[in-house]
Amino acid sequence: MKSVSITVRTKKQAIDKVWDLLTDIEKYPKRVKYVKKVTVYGTSEGSVWDDTTTILWVPMKMKHTITTLRKNKEYSFDIPLYFGGVMKQKYVLRQEDRESVIIKASITYTLGNRFFNQTIGKLLNKRLKNMLESTVQFVDGEVL
Repeated sequence: MKSVSITVRTKKQAIDKVWDLLTDIEKYPKRVKYVKKVTVYGTSEGSVWDDTTTILWVPMKMKHTITTLRKNKEYSFDIPLYFGGVMKQKYVLRQEDRESVIIKASITYTLGNRFFNQTIGKLLNKRLKNMLESTVQFVDGEVL
């Protein structure tokens, strides 16, 4: 498995506001780099939503299943990848003080075979980190 993660501290943001921004899937095309289109079928744990992404330059439709939805604490989803791979994306929130929230964002994945992990995976890691940073940037945070 390969992984990428970032930690961000917000500036003057309440945890409820951060949570609402992070879980507003329909606005991802405006907020998350590489996401071009989103179709939401549900927003509860176990629900599915699709996006069209250009994370690997070519537009691809990806199915997301929400696996964890603990308000103001944790939000995660699984994405099956082509060729038998899988990606797990997770956001963990923690109130640091009255005016700041710590967000730990991580992605773990396998592309389905060793060759793809060692070749495409190196490029994908850089783009995934860039995507995570764009995902949390809208909360007026600083990457730690």
